[in-house]
Amino acid sequence: MLFNLFICQIRRGASAVVVTGRDLAKGARAVERIKRESGNKNVTLKKLDLSSQKDVRRFAAEVLEEHKKIHFLVGK
Repeated sequence: MLFNLFICQIRRGASAVVVTGRDLAKGARAVERIKRESGNKNVTLKKLDLSSQKDVRRFAAEVLEEHKKIHFLVGK
C-alpha cells in the first residue's frame, strides 16, 4: 500500500527521486520498478549505510551538491 501511494505521488509530477540502500543490487531493482510503474525516469540510486555516521555525512554532502530539492528519499 505504501509503495502504491508513493507511485501515485511520483506520477503527480515529482521531478527527482533518490533511492538509498546498502545493497546496490536490491536498490537497482527498486529503481527499475519505480521507473517502470511511475513513468518517472529521474530516479537515481545512492549507496547509504545508516549504521555509519561517516557514510551518512558523505551521502548528505553528495545529495546537497547534486539536488536543490528532494521530492522523495526512499531507504531500501
